Amino acid sequence: MKRAASTTPPNILAFVLGVALLTLVLGAVLFRLAPPSLPFTVGDALFWLALVAWTTRIGIALPFSASMSHLFVVVLAAIALFPPWLVMGLVMVGYFSPRLGKKGYPWYKDLFNRTQASLAAGAAGLCWYFLTTDLPIRAGPWDISTVVALISASLVIFLVNMSLTTWAIHLSTGASSRKVWIDNFRWLSPSYFVLAPVGLFMARAYQTPLVGGWGGFS
Repeated sequence: MKRAASTTPPNILAFVLGVALLTLVLGAVLFRLAPPSLPFTVGDALFWLALVAWTTRIGIALPFSASMSHLFVVVLAAIALFPPWLVMGLVMVGYFSPRLGKKGYPWYKDLFNRTQASLAAGAAGLCWYFLTTDLPIRAGPWDISTVVALISASLVIFLVNMSLTTWAIHLSTGASSRKVWIDNFRWLSPSYFVLAPVGLFMARAYQTPLVGGWGGFS
């Protein structure tokens, strides 16, 4: 019996492993930087891990046998609460595709989905950290850092996720990148920015006492 790696097209395998390596490097850099964040407990991390798992189980079918979830909303909330390296870990561990274990969903596709989602989360978290901590932005008397950071982090997630996914579909199907973009993602792009405030709302709601004085970090 041949090994699975031997049936995988070399260009796809090289691309997937390259994305995985880049994700590990970014995670190590972020862990080493250890940007400050709100205090959190193991319970907080487990709660958001469950949210990640839940959102990735609910997919939206796309052409070319692709799919997407609303994971980015949870990621936007998480980067406002946790250090970027932890958000990357939550996405890496919590990502569970509905097709996991089914025929036609090879190991390298699962690895790609996990690592590209984690990479996008780490890049967005780094963007959020710099814009809200190191490079605060003001418009007269108003601090607009959070608004700018939210828009910028949404853009980073969108660009990283869609660019990597578009190229992966191009490699696996032979379809042009332009066709993949038009058929799969052009009509989805507005949702990234329309739903972005939901992520910030989730983060703020998690910090607010709701029942009996409990509300996440509060």
